[in-house]
Amino acid sequence: LRDARAMRDYLIEMFGYNPETIFYYQNATTGDFNEKFGSEKSPGELLHYVKSDTTDVFIYYSGRSTVDIETMRPYFLPVDCGFSDDDVRESGYPADLLIQKLNELSAHSVTLVIDSSFRGITGSDQAVLDIDDLVGEIDNGVIFTACSGSGIPNRYHEAKHGLFTYVYIKSISDMVKQGKTVITAGDLQSRLAGENGSVPQLSRIIFNGSKQHPQFLGNPDQVIVEVQ
Repeated sequence: LRDARAMRDYLIEMFGYNPETIFYYQNATTGDFNEKFGSEKSPGELLHYVKSDTTDVFIYYSGRSTVDIETMRPYFLPVDCGFSDDDVRESGYPADLLIQKLNELSAHSVTLVIDSSFRGITGSDQAVLDIDDLVGEIDNGVIFTACSGSGIPNRYHEAKHGLFTYVYIKSISDMVKQGKTVITAGDLQSRLAGENGSVPQLSRIIFNGSKQHPQFLGNPDQVIVEVQ
């Protein structure tokens, strides 16, 4: 919840988003996902807020996710979804469905930021998905995830944030303070996955060698922030 609140505040203060255009959910339910993004059978409300080729859409998710180990389909797990295979298939929100719905928006740009990892474990069997295996690309969009399929998204307890979210926000702040007025997805990914102050470096230092490597998919030239 602290991650989500921090990202919401940052969208307003740094990105310049109008607070009235931010849809903020604490402990989002399956109904919330279906209502906002759409279900297999119906469109979501978000479609009505997006002007074709004009609107920039930013989506941030921090929470649980998994992989159906039989079908290898990735799911976000709303707060009211259980962990059994049947629960996931019934009440989980498929990640590939989200990508489909985002592509139907025909937005000017889409940025999807996921502080979670897609892992499925049943008995001795385990399935992990990297972002390349996870979903197709977003049209006119980019995807950032906290770690590779084999990694774990660490919590940075000292900062009271997810490590990935902390570095994501701090990287943008640092670049703006250094006078950078246009920040691209490639600029941001270089900070997230690079050397000094990156997610992999801090993960190794803080969590005794733990491996966490952020993943990126999309056009590195897409503008994330433009400071006026």
